[in-house]
Amino acid sequence: RWSPDPAYVTDLVKTASSLPWLAPARLDSIRPGKGVAPQRADLTYTEQDRRAELAKPYMKSVRRVGRRADLTSAITKAQDFDVFDLALLRLSSSAWRDRGDAAAPYVAQVDTAVDDRIEQVSITGNEQSPLRTLAGTNGEVPISVRNGLTGTGSEVSVRLRVTSEQPKLLRIESYEDQRTIQGGQSDTVRIPMTVLASGQTTVKVQLMTADGRRYGAPVEITVRTTGYTGIALVIVGAALTVLLAAVVLRVLRRRGGRR
Repeated sequence: RWSPDPAYVTDLVKTASSLPWLAPARLDSIRPGKGVAPQRADLTYTEQDRRAELAKPYMKSVRRVGRRADLTSAITKAQDFDVFDLALLRLSSSAWRDRGDAAAPYVAQVDTAVDDRIEQVSITGNEQSPLRTLAGTNGEVPISVRNGLTGTGSEVSVRLRVTSEQPKLLRIESYEDQRTIQGGQSDTVRIPMTVLASGQTTVKVQLMTADGRRYGAPVEITVRTTGYTGIALVIVGAALTVLLAAVVLRVLRRRGGRR
């Protein structure tokens, strides 16, 4: 039921006839005669064709770029949205046979584009100072996640994994790790922590996909625990004891003077 524009069909035939892997033929040249069974045989794939296949090192680089590109679609909320799908199909095309030198720069170009998109969703607020201070026995450390993507497929859903390098010094409590962020916006996650001892430790923050794959590079935050709350309670308790003793001593002196 296809009824295309004849000019479109003419251009389509011209384009197809210019492709190196197609050979145009007239219908009457390939139509078998009456009573003649069509001759069919297996496809011929010679050793020369096999040697012309895309090299293994090249295909490894394509697979490596493909795995990282898959991360960008794994966090995208839009269904069936893959920015680099067509680019990866072009990278693995047989048209690159015997053209490895021309294909390599294209792999690097796609790899750079994947890096740029991954960096658009990142942990921010750590540029000025990575140091955070917890003055009490427990508290919350704010961590900001920015989504710099815009346009179609910009809404993302990421998980946040926060780990302490010294759990005996600083313990990470339960928190909501799944976050949905609109394009061009930021979201702040407040991570509850419990101080077990005074000191300084490193907390590693890693963005994750829904299926547990790491997204981007981790960010390290230095948390200094002082335990000031416990010290303050001791100081206040001692001060109250001294004040109470002074009041009692003064009352006793007044009673002694009256006698």
